[in-house]
Amino acid sequence: MNDNKRYDELVCAFGINYLNAEASRVQVEGKFCLVDNLQTGGWSIPTISERPSRIHFPIKITLGFCLFCKSGQVSIRVQQRNYTVSDNGALVVFAGQIVEKVDVRKDTKLIFAALDSEYIMTGIRGPHGKNIRQMMIHSHEPIRVDLGETEGDNFVHLCQSVKHIISNCDSQTADGILSGFSYIFASLLLKWTRQGTQNLSLSASREKEILLRFEEDLHNFSRKDKTVSFYARRQCISDKHFSRTIKKACGRKPLDIIREYVILDAKSLLLTGRYSVKEVSEKLGFTNDSFFCRYFKLATGKSPLEFLKSTQD
Repeated sequence: MNDNKRYDELVCAFGINYLNAEASRVQVEGKFCLVDNLQTGGWSIPTISERPSRIHFPIKITLGFCLFCKSGQVSIRVQQRNYTVSDNGALVVFAGQIVEKVDVRKDTKLIFAALDSEYIMTGIRGPHGKNIRQMMIHSHEPIRVDLGETEGDNFVHLCQSVKHIISNCDSQTADGILSGFSYIFASLLLKWTRQGTQNLSLSASREKEILLRFEEDLHNFSRKDKTVSFYARRQCISDKHFSRTIKKACGRKPLDIIREYVILDAKSLLLTGRYSVKEVSEKLGFTNDSFFCRYFKLATGKSPLEFLKSTQD
């Protein structure tokens, strides 16, 4: 998949082309894309003229991105969890996470900034770059934070300035501007992460802590092990106590949560069109593709090939 198409698919997935206000975009080829519909500053910036083809969910994100909502509301289901981003709220999603659904209110004003994961791993220097790389490697959940009006306005001014400069300079200068923006954004992201962790630690019960740890482990190890006992052992508690705690925390059995995520992972791989059923089975850690097909049909009522055909109708 070419770089432009990767960015276009994300833009389409988040409904940015379908908002009331006209959206504009700047891009540093293969590294960065910034889209917004704020229309501030009176600058002449190319608008998005073509809508990408329809997106089928779930999709596994191949780029890291930040969605900032200045006003309005975006509802997103990522990694089996629902998030709502509204006035001066932001959501950061790293590559590898699975998006199931996106609903964007038509009057929403937002900024969408996407960075290539390889660029994040190599292009952000200094201690902040090292911390962001560690976060990318070990974090399997989105980061959501409420910025407040002042910090929200500051982020808008930062992105608008970057967009204006990049749209009016050569590629070499654009690379330098992107490097500076990436370092500033890394600093902000680390700050937002600390805020999110502090808020979570204040509100989480013991049952919630076990559930959150289970979800994180599942998103990390689902291709290695799909048994309840594996995830119970990860938290050093018995299978029975683990299952009872998860059911109390979210009303669902852990085996159902495991199966749901494995199927989401399978669907996202199938929908790329780059892998055969056998290759998907191998990637997900099944012993053979026959077992994978039975597992998939039991969960969805369709075989993998029947599922693919249903998305083309």
